[in-house]
Amino acid sequence: MEKSAFNYDKIPIGYYDLIAEKKSGIRSFWHNHKFERVLSSLPNNIDSLIDIGCFSGTFLGMIPEERCSRQTGIDIILKQIEYANQKYATTFRSFYYYTDLASELNIGNEYKCASLIEVIEHLNSDEIKILFEKIYVMLEPDGLLVMSTPNYFSMWPILEILINIFSSVKYEEQHLTRFTYFNIISRIRIIIPNFDRMFKVKFKTTSHFISPYVAFFSYSLAALLAGMTKPQHWHFPFGSIIIVCLEKKM
Repeated sequence: MEKSAFNYDKIPIGYYDLIAEKKSGIRSFWHNHKFERVLSSLPNNIDSLIDIGCFSGTFLGMIPEERCSRQTGIDIILKQIEYANQKYATTFRSFYYYTDLASELNIGNEYKCASLIEVIEHLNSDEIKILFEKIYVMLEPDGLLVMSTPNYFSMWPILEILINIFSSVKYEEQHLTRFTYFNIISRIRIIIPNFDRMFKVKFKTTSHFISPYVAFFSYSLAALLAGMTKPQHWHFPFGSIIIVCLEKKM
């Protein structure tokens, strides 16, 4: 199977975290809103959460101890994990480096929830299958996995072209497996033959349709619009990011 030849060490340290931190403009809103929608898809109180592909720790850095008392982030980019530990590590939150998220992942702990934010598009089918099998073992009974990935039946392909032209970080070199809102579950079932024995689909939704572009004019108005509907109640298929919530079966 094809593997990404992209050198992830080329991404500047804390690249997306620093964009999110600005809290101004479309790109900053894009990243913050992505994390907020995933967080809104999780229960209000979580005793443990692992963020797989955490990059520089921005998502977990948004979650207070009162919301989740044990937080773990893992990623394949050592310098981003070092950045995350320097900026976001606490007594209840830690970050770890793995050379391969699929084959080498062996945390040894059970978690109530797992997040997989824009990771699976960077993996080939074999890697996705192995990763989901690892996550299944890692989750507690009835544990939740919330994942997001670009929706290629939306404005995303156009945005990807623009990013590839104008940004130093190019997605065309990174994205191996592409999904749409309409085919993501059927494709995952093909990739993971035992999927329906492992997980139940709790809900599927999209985000990032209009609100990120409103942030060009007003960040606060964009945030107001984005928060009007919970992900669980929003089934519009054409947002640029797909979010799927899965529950572990026993």
